[in-house]
Parts: sequence; C-alpha cells; structure tokens
Amino acid sequence: MHVALYLETPTSRIAAEETIMVMRAFALVSLCSLGMVGAFSSARALTQDEIVAKLQSAGYSQIQRIRSGKIASFKAVRNGKEVSIIVDSTGHVKELQ
Repeated sequence: MHVALYLETPTSRIAAEETIMVMRAFALVSLCSLGMVGAFSSARALTQDEIVAKLQSAGYSQIQRIRSGKIASFKAVRNGKEVSIIVDSTGHVKELQ
C-alpha cells in the first residue's frame, strides 16, 4: 500500500496524522486477528485414534468407547483394574472414581 502525504498546510498535516493513526490502528487489529486465528486453528479436537493412542501410552488397555455427549467416555483396564475415563477435547484424561 502506498500513501502519499503532503504537508503543505496545517489542514493537510492534520489529515496526514489522521491517516497515519488509522493505518496504525488497522495494522494493530490485523496483527491481533492473525494471532487469534493461529491460536484457535491449532486447538483442534483429538480424533478417536489419537485418544486411544494417548490412553495406550498412559498404560491403559482393552479400551472401549462408551457412547455419550460431547465428552469422550471410555472404559479400560489399567494395572489389572477396570476403570472409567473421560477425555476432553484438548486430550486431558481424567479417571473417574
């Protein structure tokens, strides 16, 4: 983008300063928007296979998905004991008591 600034009169100087302020505000909003898009696009829900692999690496076996709402629920065996597990969309595993 090319902007020509003419500073011949006090009025044109004010217009030039306003243009610079608007351009700075636009640049700041653009940078913030790009940062938010990057942050949210990398935060995706784990797939079923990714969750099972994560549970297996944590020592669970015989993993079975239990149909539920948005939270992934599983039954599995760990250290010879059957346990119920929930996994949130970020992959945080919680064993239910």
